[in-house]
Amino acid sequence: MKTIFWLLTIIFLSPFLLSPVFAQGEATVLFLVINPGARQGGMGEAGVALADDATAIYWNPAGLAFQYENPEVDKKGEVTLMHVNWLPQFNLSDMYYDYAAGRYHWQDVGTLGMAIQYISYGERIYTGESGPEELGRFNSSEVSITGSYALKLKPNLGLGVNLKYIYSRLSPIEVKVGAEKGKGIASGFAVDLGVLWHPGFAKRLSLGANLSNVGPKISYVDYTQADPLPTNLR
Repeated sequence: MKTIFWLLTIIFLSPFLLSPVFAQGEATVLFLVINPGARQGGMGEAGVALADDATAIYWNPAGLAFQYENPEVDKKGEVTLMHVNWLPQFNLSDMYYDYAAGRYHWQDVGTLGMAIQYISYGERIYTGESGPEELGRFNSSEVSITGSYALKLKPNLGLGVNLKYIYSRLSPIEVKVGAEKGKGIASGFAVDLGVLWHPGFAKRLSLGANLSNVGPKISYVDYTQADPLPTNLR
C-alpha cells in the first residue's frame, strides 16, 4: 500500500519537477482556464481533489462519480450558476463571464453532466488601415459547451471524461491584410480526462489529477497560423 501511495505521489508531482517548464504563452481561447466556483477560488484553486459539486465538470470530472453515494442524503441532480463582471475596476458593463453546470446520476450507467462557459469581451470599434476613422462596431465573445461522463472503477476510484465544443467569435467582420483575408471566427473540440482516488488509509486524504483542453489547434485564418489550446495539467 505504501509503495502504491508513493508511486502515485511521484506521478502527480512529476510535472512540477521536470525542467524546463513550457508555458502556454501562445495559446488561444484562454477563457477556458477561468475557474468557476467561489469556494474553490477561495482555496487557491484547490478543486481537483475536492471536486464534490457540479463544478467538478471543470475541476475534475471524476469527482462526479462520488456525488451520489447515499440515496437518503445525496441528490441525484444538481445545478450551479455563476456570473462575474470581468475587470470591474474599469466599469465595463459589457465584459462578463458566465458559467452554468449540472449533473445527474443514472442508476447502473454513471453520472452525466453538462456545462457552458461564456465570456463577453464587449463592444469593439474597427477602423481602416490608413487612419482612425470608425468603420463600424461589433461584439466579441467566446463559448464552450461541455458534456461529461463519470463512473467508479472501484468504490474508492473514479474516472471522468469531458468532451467540449469551443466557439470563438473575436470578430465577425472579414478583414484583408496584404494577401490574407478572413474573419476572427474559429471553432474546435477538446477533451478533458480526470481521475480521483480516496485511498482509505487516511480518512480525509484524496488524490486527484485532471488533464484539460487536449485537442487540435484553433485556426482563424489558416492552419499554418493556428494557435494551441490552453492545455493544463492539475
